[in-house]
Amino acid sequence: MASTSDSVGEELFLSRLADLSDRALRRGRPAAMGFLSDRQQALCRQRLPYGGTFYRLFGGYEGAERCYVCVSPWEEIPDDAFPIRCVEIACRPADRLTHRDFLGSILGLNLSRESVGDIVVGPGGALAYLSAPVADTVLSELDKVGRTGVRCRERFGAAPEQPRSFEPVEGFVASLRLDCVVAFLARCSRGEAARMIAQKLVAVDGAPREGSREVAPGEKVSIRGQGKFLFEAELGVSKKDRLRVRFQKYV
Repeated sequence: MASTSDSVGEELFLSRLADLSDRALRRGRPAAMGFLSDRQQALCRQRLPYGGTFYRLFGGYEGAERCYVCVSPWEEIPDDAFPIRCVEIACRPADRLTHRDFLGSILGLNLSRESVGDIVVGPGGALAYLSAPVADTVLSELDKVGRTGVRCRERFGAAPEQPRSFEPVEGFVASLRLDCVVAFLARCSRGEAARMIAQKLVAVDGAPREGSREVAPGEKVSIRGQGKFLFEAELGVSKKDRLRVRFQKYV
């Protein structure tokens, strides 16, 4: 169950979402905000579109995890309606920098988390998707990630050369209740899963949920210390009436 502060935060976000739609209709052109958390994106899918508008979630490339939402009076919403820029941060392949290294150094420039989208790490550096106003700060000020020297340049129309990596996780669950799913994904007892849920170490699409709540395909289950899992599909029922499920773990 969400806390009072979570509920207040969601109400404020929904108010901003309504204002965004009103602005798009009033001005007759797209209006955008981001980067959004999993929970905020889920709220967009639940509440949009408002009357007379269309919307799209996009994070600089198809399949991005952190996205902007753009609301528009037009049905077709092009990529350039989103104020997102891509900065390539280059280092030597031997430096082996991690996502945490890049994110920490970018936020160390006094930038907010909401201004930073996906950071896709590969051999020799990373692609960082940024809100347009902060890209200049990164381009001009970021010259080190940790103790490693880096070079930054803007990339136009850039998408990761490799798709996001996932590890498939398949198996059987007694039901789609969250406590059953967490026990399966974390390889623990149902009692331990219930304890983690009660301690708010588990979230579905970015929000704490009760253990009795069922998980639906397309939702993301995050477990502190275990990772994030996308519920891809139900695959059938066993002879003992257990559900076969497939998740994709973010790696």
